[in-house]
Amino acid sequence: MNRRLEVYVKTKLNLDEEIKRVKYLEEELEDLNIKRPIRDGEVSINTTHIQEEQVNTKIGFFIRNATNETIILKQIPVKFIAKEGYILDMRRYKLKVPLEIPSYSAMPCSIDVDKKSYPKFTYRVVVDSRVGGNR
Repeated sequence: MNRRLEVYVKTKLNLDEEIKRVKYLEEELEDLNIKRPIRDGEVSINTTHIQEEQVNTKIGFFIRNATNETIILKQIPVKFIAKEGYILDMRRYKLKVPLEIPSYSAMPCSIDVDKKSYPKFTYRVVVDSRVGGNR
């Protein structure tokens, strides 16, 4: 893809904190774009970090929109993966508020997945998905 995606962040942090956060997110997005490039016309959801907590698993991810339209997501697909690498189950988790991702931008996000909802033998949990793409 020739066009560069810009980080899109809605935040209420003070200016200094916001500048630091955006800088970190730009670096994280740059790394993601190198490791997992996105093509024009695609929407991609990629896990960037997973934090195990006592009751939940917090999954951090980027939603990258390489289309010429704003997209709105109300749910995020979550994959439960076995140690051997195959998908045990895939479920959709409703977001607290719908996410609006402008065209040619990327938005960081996170969700909490309750560990009680894990299928048996789950080894890890991810949100990686890719939709669309002009060939």
